[in-house]
Amino acid sequence: MLQVKAQEAKIAELSKLLEGKNQALDRLQTEKRAEMESLLTGLREWIGKLDVKSDNDRSEVINGLERLAKQGNDQNGIWRVMVTASAAALQQESEYQKLKSDYDALNKQHIEKSPSFDNADARVGSKRPADCDAEPESVGDIWSAFIADVHKTGYE
Repeated sequence: MLQVKAQEAKIAELSKLLEGKNQALDRLQTEKRAEMESLLTGLREWIGKLDVKSDNDRSEVINGLERLAKQGNDQNGIWRVMVTASAAALQQESEYQKLKSDYDALNKQHIEKSPSFDNADARVGSKRPADCDAEPESVGDIWSAFIADVHKTGYE
């Protein structure tokens, strides 16, 4: 009888512990779903900007991601790839915008500082053209000249 009471007490204690763990798990899963839903908003926006063959393909991908978000399954490979790809695309867009603004600033700075070099007359100035085209010197047989140079240096 005592053994049965001890077992019942242990079962009650384990049931309370299990219920507490299940509540914590539900809370974490709810938080995970909420986090995935917020990520899904950004993914929808990114997918909307992509050039795809048909809107049906786009909606299929979005529906699949919505199912994953409702399940709270962030360990799914497709979910991870989509989140990583969208983050990389956002970072590349940010880098592009920064490079574009830097280029525009440098271009503006160049125009403000050196407008005198924008045309050929300003760069050449009053230099006179060459009287005649330069003609290369005739070296004759280049291999004979090379062998002679090698012999002069002491190599045989």
